[in-house]
Amino acid sequence: MRTVYLDELFLLNLVINYFLLLASAKICALPYRRVRFALGAALGGLWSCLSLVPGLGFLALPLMRPVLALGMTLAAFGRERKLWRCLGVFLGVSALFGGAVYAAALFRGIPPGGSGPLFRLDMRVLALSFALCWALVSLVFRR
Repeated sequence: MRTVYLDELFLLNLVINYFLLLASAKICALPYRRVRFALGAALGGLWSCLSLVPGLGFLALPLMRPVLALGMTLAAFGRERKLWRCLGVFLGVSALFGGAVYAAALFRGIPPGGSGPLFRLDMRVLALSFALCWALVSLVFRR
């Protein structure tokens, strides 16, 4: 049995989700509403913690992920006219960043270890891959 510290899980998800929402806003050329992004990120962090609670495991099912993505998008970009475009960009950015983290872990020879919503990663790999993705997004979508 693996021990999961909910405070670390929440904080890690909060930071990652915040940067994903921020990158999505940058790509969509939207104003930065940092409080709304923080609310959307907190929703994602809370969801990840609740999915580990016995009896609430259904939250971790793949069918529930689009519901979470829509909820986070509504919290962050609810006032925008092109909400569905924001959702699509958010999903694309999430896939890009997630793939980059996974590739960086494999490149360093660190098997992610585990499956589902929990896997063990070196924080250096996570920070480096996020920094590279952010630089790429900033470079490509610079005005």
